[in-house]
Amino acid sequence: VTDAEIRKADKAARKLISGSRMPANDENGELAHIRRLVTEAKTPLVIEWIERFLDSTDEKLVVMGWHVDSCATIAKAFGKEAVLFRGTSAKKHDAVNRFQNDPTCRVFVANLKAGGVGITLTAAREMLLAEMPWTDADYKQARDRINRIGQTASSVSYTVCIAADTVEEIVWRIVERKAQQAELLVKGE
Repeated sequence: VTDAEIRKADKAARKLISGSRMPANDENGELAHIRRLVTEAKTPLVIEWIERFLDSTDEKLVVMGWHVDSCATIAKAFGKEAVLFRGTSAKKHDAVNRFQNDPTCRVFVANLKAGGVGITLTAAREMLLAEMPWTDADYKQARDRINRIGQTASSVSYTVCIAADTVEEIVWRIVERKAQQAELLVKGE
């Protein structure tokens, strides 16, 4: 993916997103295509970030992404140090068990929808969201995989990888605003 393709895609995305609203639907898949292009462009940088993380600590890391092929690319870059969870229930237990119990398995990579619910990954206290989810609920669910009963670390941390000056920044602001509005509703304000 070239810089020119990303700029062209981002310009198209900005047309789809007027002001601060997400389109009600993406019938032609334009926004999804644009997000995929941005993800493809930043995946090598995500891999570099993970390499620096692994070189700087003995900690384990959970990496969540939206696009399955991007998750596969990330997992492949780390070979036997990583486990990739694609969401099939038959392999769910094996992937989680390996990450939780095998000291040589330092990176758990999963799609946000498949790996963001119903699993416990407390062997890690660090999470990298390689791609911004579409909703605050997906974001919170993903974060909760490492912040659960059984977590022995005194704190957990999350890093969200957002490509500057792209549609990802707009999506992040919209998701944040929706989260604030939902919180006000819950509080009854």
